[in-house]
Amino acid sequence: VYLKRCRLSLSPATINGWQMLLGLAPLAPIAAGLGDGFRLPLTPHLVGGLIWLIGMVSFVANALLFTLQKRDPLRASAWLLLSPVISYAQAAVVLGEPVHWTDAFGAGLVMVGLAISGVLSVRLTPRLR
Repeated sequence: VYLKRCRLSLSPATINGWQMLLGLAPLAPIAAGLGDGFRLPLTPHLVGGLIWLIGMVSFVANALLFTLQKRDPLRASAWLLLSPVISYAQAAVVLGEPVHWTDAFGAGLVMVGLAISGVLSVRLTPRLR
């Protein structure tokens, strides 16, 4: 919403790229100082995880977000609140992770908040014609 008000001539993808690079600059030295070097064993799980993160999270999810932002920035921002709910569901289905009552309660609060904000339309009674 803020970037829309600034009326920058850059595309959302370019702005996102600069945000990533500028966020990396202060975090890279901190990560290097806290870690014991950059040694990652190249395993199929690592490669698969990187492909998933780069493909789905970076490209597909951002493309979907940018498309939603072009249509209605406020609704797109509100839908970002569903990210943890979708992550819990994906972890439960794909990885077999348990979903605790606190997770379900938090997801319910998000859904109620979206319903109150008008992003998620809920019909409690059927419409009569």
